[in-house]
Amino acid sequence: MQELKLVYTKKDRKMENKELRFTKKALLKNAIPAYLGPFLMSGIPSFFLKDNELMHRSYSYIAIPSLIATVFCFIVLSYLHKKKVVLFNRILTALLFGILMGLLSMIIVEAFKLHTHTFDILLSSIIGGVIVTLMNPLRKDTDEKTL
Repeated sequence: MQELKLVYTKKDRKMENKELRFTKKALLKNAIPAYLGPFLMSGIPSFFLKDNELMHRSYSYIAIPSLIATVFCFIVLSYLHKKKVVLFNRILTALLFGILMGLLSMIIVEAFKLHTHTFDILLSSIIGGVIVTLMNPLRKDTDEKTL
């Protein structure tokens, strides 16, 4: 009996990368740091400074908007990727998504009357949207080249 060997060509790897870019695992790889990053960066100093207000803001008004913006942008990028839409380049797309997240966060601030936390929500949602857009660019060839 002959053993069957699987040989992957460069074209097969490209197709595999196209299919694996926007999966649930990739969403988690983007969402977990989007929450933990802002939480730890503001939570650790608040712990050492014994600032309970900053601690509360770090896991609610700072980390959660970043997480929501990241998930929202990832879903939109996934949809655009499936439709084979290529937007400008990485920097312009990130700028576009940053502005979009800023507008959406201001709508949420107005809707839920969170005016005292506007700066925290606005800044963290913009940063979350820009980072996920920079990490998952929409491009024609999806091989592992960096832009």
